[in-house]
Amino acid sequence: MSHVHGVVGGLKGLLSVTGHHIFARSVRCFRRTIIKREQAMAFVTAPRYRIPMPQRCIHDLLPGECGFCKDLPFGLNGVVYRTTFGKAFHNWNNCEYLEDGQKFAESKGGAATEIIPTTWSSANQSLYPCEWCCALFYSRGVDLEDCLVTTNSGQVPAKIVKDRYLGRNIRQFQIYFPETNEIEIMLSRYVVKYK
Repeated sequence: MSHVHGVVGGLKGLLSVTGHHIFARSVRCFRRTIIKREQAMAFVTAPRYRIPMPQRCIHDLLPGECGFCKDLPFGLNGVVYRTTFGKAFHNWNNCEYLEDGQKFAESKGGAATEIIPTTWSSANQSLYPCEWCCALFYSRGVDLEDCLVTTNSGQVPAKIVKDRYLGRNIRQFQIYFPETNEIEIMLSRYVVKYK
């Protein structure tokens, strides 16, 4: 009986077996086991999972989370106007509510601060939309009252977004033209409501 030392197939390490026939038989068994495993593994493929990674904006936030990159809501402009101490932002720099706020500050002994243009996303973080010039945003364009508006070219169909009483049976209407996506301020003599 001789002692045989060696490395067998994929086995890492030193095998020491007494007797040649025992060694040969154990090597054949070991190789058969390795071959069977390799054949079995040939038909098994590792599952490939694709986990979709959501797109992130340049600020490394998800879409809809970033105030700077999210889509502009219906009825608001990309550039809005505010004052230093105001609590609202306005779609128009000549909004009546903005001017009224300036006049109110002056009547209390303060000074009217300058009107600052800013992006909607930055104003939206700490201010609320104006009731008058952002009325289309509040209504979401739903349930607006139909009307006919008298213009130089005749009567045009439009929608009433909001109105306010000015006195002496005169109303001021905020009129939305869906075809052009524009808003105009008109007095009641130019607006006829549908019945």
